[in-house]
Amino acid sequence: LQTLANAWKIPDLRKKILFTAFIVVLFRIGANIPVPFVDIPATGLIDPDAGTTFLNYLSMMTGDAFSYGTIFALSITPYINSSIIIQLLTVAIPYLERLSKEGEEGRKKIAKITRYMTLALGLLQSVAYFIYLNAKNYLLYDGKGFAQVFQALRIEVNDEIATLKKLLESSLKVLKPGGRLVVLTYHSLEDRLVKNFIKSGNVEGKVEKDFFGRVNAPLRAVNNKVIVASDAEVERNPRARSAKLRIAELV
Repeated sequence: LQTLANAWKIPDLRKKILFTAFIVVLFRIGANIPVPFVDIPATGLIDPDAGTTFLNYLSMMTGDAFSYGTIFALSITPYINSSIIIQLLTVAIPYLERLSKEGEEGRKKIAKITRYMTLALGLLQSVAYFIYLNAKNYLLYDGKGFAQVFQALRIEVNDEIATLKKLLESSLKVLKPGGRLVVLTYHSLEDRLVKNFIKSGNVEGKVEKDFFGRVNAPLRAVNNKVIVASDAEVERNPRARSAKLRIAELV
């Protein structure tokens, strides 16, 4: 305890101790958060009585995170394995051997190669882990869950919401009185923006009224009820299930 107290008095060591404690706490939290679409038994994937196996080794190295399918299931094992592999290859590959003898600059290049290998190894292990879970029927997805995640990522990456807002606002400048705005959406977020815009003239849905209490909206809904695909259309094209069509006319 005295040694720890003395170390705590040194600012540099105190920062390192706090950082290490933070990383440990963060890892333990992540090691208890399961990834989505996975249903793993309360006993975990690995039978501790099965003897010394490769899976038992992985589970031990990850603090049981691997056994329970958490977000830190692989822990730092890809980096550890990459470091060991690179160290062994410095003896077999002349280029790596030369780098190891070039001092600080060579070590930086080896560290960079190690990081790349860590990424590749982590990806390979993740795919293998997914295949293992699928083979054991621990996955809950029916295709819809991943489709929704992909859709959310697509909307964010392509900035589709902001683009739709600009399109709706610009439509008022190009339409003539009596001109119609027709919008087909495939997501509830997009449909809500269109619905608000037709109702109030802005995507936030803030209704402005005149002195007599009448709504000042530049558009009038042609179809009071949103148009959706019929059962027959959905049967022919399943993607039409989420499609919603709204039509408005410039007043």
